[in-house]
Amino acid sequence: TSLGSVVVEIVKSTADDIDRRLQRRYRVDIDARILAPSNASVRVDDLSRGGAQLSRCPPLQQGATGMLIIRQSVIPFIVLRNSGATLQVKFTEPLSAEFEATFADLVRGRDALPDHAAA
Repeated sequence: TSLGSVVVEIVKSTADDIDRRLQRRYRVDIDARILAPSNASVRVDDLSRGGAQLSRCPPLQQGATGMLIIRQSVIPFIVLRNSGATLQVKFTEPLSAEFEATFADLVRGRDALPDHAAA
């Protein structure tokens, strides 16, 4: 790889992270499932259109991928951070219309978390 392609990847990664952090995050505390190396029940602590914080989940390494299932919606993700007790995941594909409706239902009437709580 050339230096130019490395710089492009760094800029793209930084821009994606900034875009993700602009998404409002909401405390939801709901049960869900993940399909990763194994199937597991998890707790979605907070949720945005760009990702989620999960707890009560199997240990997944940074960079691991999987699918988060909330109600009937399936959302592909990548693990950004594993703090031991929680995982911060980023959704890797645009959200489906079905998940947009589920998201709207889950956050209706809830206040967004302060910016410093965003993962």
